[in-house]
Order: sequence, then C-alpha cells, then structure tokens
Amino acid sequence: MKQRKVLFGIITAFLSFLIVSGCGDTQAKNPTNQSTASTKKAKTNYQAKLSKVIDGESAIFNYNQKKTAVRFLLIDTPEAAANQPFSNEAKVRSENLIKAAKEIKVEYDHGQHQDEQKNDLMYVWLDGKLLQETLVKEGLARVKADDKNNNTQLKLLQEVQSKAKAEKIGIWSVDGYTTDNGFDVTVYNAAKEKEALIETATAAVNQVEANQTRENYNVAISAVQAIPNGNTGLAARLSTINDAITAREQEVEKQRIVAQQQAQEAAIEAQRQTPQQASSDEVQYVDANGQGTIKGSSSGIYHVPGSTYYARTTKPVAMFKTISEAEQAGYRAPEK
Repeated sequence: MKQRKVLFGIITAFLSFLIVSGCGDTQAKNPTNQSTASTKKAKTNYQAKLSKVIDGESAIFNYNQKKTAVRFLLIDTPEAAANQPFSNEAKVRSENLIKAAKEIKVEYDHGQHQDEQKNDLMYVWLDGKLLQETLVKEGLARVKADDKNNNTQLKLLQEVQSKAKAEKIGIWSVDGYTTDNGFDVTVYNAAKEKEALIETATAAVNQVEANQTRENYNVAISAVQAIPNGNTGLAARLSTINDAITAREQEVEKQRIVAQQQAQEAAIEAQRQTPQQASSDEVQYVDANGQGTIKGSSSGIYHVPGSTYYARTTKPVAMFKTISEAEQAGYRAPEK
C-alpha cells in the first residue's frame, strides 16, 4: 500500500511538470498577443486652442497645459516650402476652418503619438467635424497611412478621396501630379504649359474659322504643332478649314487661268484685225502668227483685207505684209 502511494505521488508530480511545461511553451510561442496589446495605445483627446497654422497639414495648438506642434493624422498636403501647387490653398483652408470653429478638439489614435520630428500625430475635430475629411474631400490633401494602429478614420478618408479623385478637383486636377509618394511638380508644370499651348492654339483655330485665309491657317497650324503630342480635335478642325481654303484657292487659280487665256485670245484677235505700222510708218497686214495677209492674185493684182475682191481671192499666188512689198514683187492695185 505504501508503495502504491509513493508511485501515485511520482506520477502526479510528473504530470504536473508536463502541464506547467506545456503552458510555458504556449506562452513562449504566442508573444505577439502580449506585444501587440502593449504597443497599442489608448485614444486620448484634448480641448485645444489654435496658436499658429504652419501649413495645410500641421499647426501649433495649446492643449494639455502646453503649446505643441501637431501634424494632422492620415493626410499629406503639398509643401509650401517647395512651392508645390495647392500648398497655399491647403494652408489657407486649414487656417480658415480652424479659426472659424467654436470648439477645437485634438485626438491621438491607437498608434504612435509622434513623428520623427517630434510633432504630435492627431486628428483635429472642429465642432465635431474632422478637419482631415474636409481637406481630402476638397482635393487639398491626399490620404497617407504610416502606422497600422493609426487607422480609425482611414476608411472614411479613403472614401472621400475616391470621390475627389473621380471629380478631378484640386490636387487631382492634373493627372500624375499626386502620387503614392507625394507630389510631382514637374508633371504639373508640364501639364499647365500644355494647357496654355492648347488655349493659344484654340484661339488661332477659332480665328481661322471666322476668317479663312491662308495666312491665318499658317498661324493656327504652327500653334497646333507646338502642342506636345499634338491635339486631335484641333487638327481635325484645321483639316476641314484647309480643305475649304484649298478649294477656294483652286477655283481662284482656275478663274485666273481662264481670264489670262481670254486676254491672250483677245489680244491676238485685236492684233489680227488691226493693221500694224511698219518701221517706215507703212501699214502692215499680218495675222496672229506674223504672216502677211495681203493676197497676190494670179492676174498680178494685190488685194488688202477688207477690199472688194479680198474674200473672193481664194487661191492667192503670194502673200505680202505691205503694199510696197507687193508692188516690188510686181503686183498692182485693183482699178476699183
């Protein structure tokens, strides 16, 4: 009996050791729960008063009996120091909203309370309305999440950002300006330069449509060609205008050629019908080709154009330019 008690004690002690060891292993294998719980902080808020707005995403507030610089959680606005587009608009909007609020409350989230520059990371509530939401909604800030525990308002901000982006307002008005890493001023400036070129080209195209001259067209086509990658709409309008101008130019040229031909024919006819004076002031009778028109008949008589027998002399023996030329050849004038 005594041996059974001893054996039972040994077995009980061994089982107890295993149980204790197992619990120890479980705790060792799951340190994350304790670690996570220890790093997640409580949300704390304070009534605050504005001391100074620094830029669109930060300001200095008086709260918790001290003056503290606060960076607004979950957003990023263009930098005023770098003269990034919409930086001034963001700062002015933040300042106006904060100054107009009757009650200002600043609030930590569950994550880290400060950034690397020792600014407090906080939500800013103005009369119960989240300042960050207004800035994102109006296209003056982008959503920027740095700490997974500072995410209480992340979904809300992402939703309003999607709407602002779809409406292309503020920082979203130029494709490629707002990126996942911040703001690309080079892209913004290039887009604005292109907009200016398009505006100039549009004015030139409007002008040539109103007054379709080749000179106006040349000005417009140069303006359109100056646009990076061109502009399909303006190019199509210019193509239509060019067709109209070309058709009119071709018609004018056609009429010019016809008028020139008519003038030449009239001059030839006038020359043919009008006797020309020889160098000795003697009348010359020549046709359009400069050939003599005085007819020398087989009877030895010459007939000048317009005389009685001129038309009847159908088979002249010779042709002469002047009467003296005919007489020298032995021909005489008709008696009547």
